Amino acid sequence: MAELQDYRERFPILAETTYLINHSLGAMPAAAEARVLEYARTWNTRGVRAWEEGWWDLPLVVGDQIGRLIGAPAGSVSMHQNVTIAEAVVVSCFGFDGPRRRIVYEEGNFPSVRYLYQAQRGADILVAADAEGVVEAIDERTLLVPVTHVLYKTGEIQDVEAIVAKAHEEGALVVLDAYQSVGTVPLDVTALGVDFAVGGRSSGSAAGRGRPGCTCARTWPRRSSPRSRVGRRTRDPLPSSPSRTTPKARRAS
Repeated sequence: MAELQDYRERFPILAETTYLINHSLGAMPAAAEARVLEYARTWNTRGVRAWEEGWWDLPLVVGDQIGRLIGAPAGSVSMHQNVTIAEAVVVSCFGFDGPRRRIVYEEGNFPSVRYLYQAQRGADILVAADAEGVVEAIDERTLLVPVTHVLYKTGEIQDVEAIVAKAHEEGALVVLDAYQSVGTVPLDVTALGVDFAVGGRSSGSAAGRGRPGCTCARTWPRRSSPRSRVGRRTRDPLPSSPSRTTPKARRAS
């Protein structure tokens, strides 16, 4: 098994620099340059054919690699531009025009995430002081519970299990923001039982430019639960080619 020190040679900049700014921009692995060149060569030599020869599936291929880090099954993780976009994808699947339209989250949620939920027309927003307050606030009116695994200001690890248990007891769905925890603390979204999880690259994962985000939709056994079945309560607000079973067919229906 390789020692941690052995990985240094995979990052050329470490040979001449003490690099402590991974949270802003991770040190580039030597292999990344080869991958970028491979992408350029594919575009140059295959053109539009590259879509059917691998590009189209890349968000899920990369998602499966991340899934192994977070305990998610194959086919349940897809890549997006950033965490807020990934969370917006989740939120877009719900309407807030019925009796169950409350969103409960804690004050420590990341600002851009709070802004996203506050912008949902018709949603009843309830902000709790902490994780215990979130548990107490969840009731039969609650639709979504966006919870941060690790608070960005304090580094506190939230009691996600307690929140998930109360949410599912009341028939609500949990959206876990694991941006600060992926690659930093142990994370198993299957064991936690969350309905959705979003995350991205932070200092723990040492990724490169762009802070890509990912979203994980629960597709494993708990979907059969009658009170919290995800599939029956979501909608597809942006029907397009990718939302079809055969996206390239593009036939009229």
